[in-house]
Amino acid sequence: MACLIIGPAIGGYTSSLGVGYLGTALANILLSTVTLVLMYYFLPETLSRSERDESLHFKWTDEIQFITKLKKYSENRILKYLFFIRGFFLLSFNAYTSIIVLFMIESYKLEQSQLGLLFLVTGSYMIINQMFVSPFFARKLGVLKTFVIGLALFIFSLITLEFASNVWLFLLNAYFLNVGISMAFPTFKSLLSHNVEQR
Repeated sequence: MACLIIGPAIGGYTSSLGVGYLGTALANILLSTVTLVLMYYFLPETLSRSERDESLHFKWTDEIQFITKLKKYSENRILKYLFFIRGFFLLSFNAYTSIIVLFMIESYKLEQSQLGLLFLVTGSYMIINQMFVSPFFARKLGVLKTFVIGLALFIFSLITLEFASNVWLFLLNAYFLNVGISMAFPTFKSLLSHNVEQR
């Protein structure tokens, strides 16, 4: 989660240096290499050798048969609706993440370093929302209502984004959008797990 907050700030800063986006690419290579080395040497294996399944047979052909796996649960109408809603949600979310940087540059005339700082702020929303807001609503209202409210907040924020005439209004809008995302993503997984177990 810290990567979502610190990463954009580093990206914005490195891209504003003399070498442009090459600086971001080089910083990415460096950080990825350091992370890989640290994981290899210092991240312990969670399972002891005796607990590992040495006879595990993994077949790519079985794992990529997504349609076949979905047909297994085709009689469960709730699962169908969940995947249908999730599909449109992901389509909207991916469209938003694809154009939001261009929107901020065009609307607010931001430099790369300013974009990085803005993402630092909006990224910090995720920690607050996923640690406190989303669990609070899930406990008080239940998983399904939290999921529905999250989708409603997400849609509302996308509609009202057009009225964010300055950076401060954008930050307010981004907070409610982030609340919606933070409520919808984990609750979808909970609903999916619950209905698959029932099946």
